Amino acid sequence: MEVSKEKITIMTGGVAAVVSGVIHIYLTVLMGLTPLGLSFLFAGLGFFIGIALFYMDYRRKILCILGLPFVSGQIFLWYWINRIPLSMLLTGRPVLDVVDKLAQLVLLIVLVYYLVEER
Repeated sequence: MEVSKEKITIMTGGVAAVVSGVIHIYLTVLMGLTPLGLSFLFAGLGFFIGIALFYMDYRRKILCILGLPFVSGQIFLWYWINRIPLSMLLTGRPVLDVVDKLAQLVLLIVLVYYLVEER
């Protein structure tokens, strides 16, 4: 049984988006319905809505194009809010931060790869 490169790519992106979405929903539960908690809720819902639309085969190329600034914005805002030196990214950071940002980096790579391959 052979699995295509496209299916592996799609599954990898889906898993990365689920990981980040779950982390954002979990952070909403921890922070409650505060302004920051609501921003995590909207981000988490954004990941899950994107996953659902993508797997329903709804305008995948447009979803990927919209996903690039959405995910990049998540990474930028996290860095801007936390203001940590890049050298400290993997040392002394909460595990959720590291897992979330790694999942988002994987998702960015998958989005770019999918767009390049779909041309």
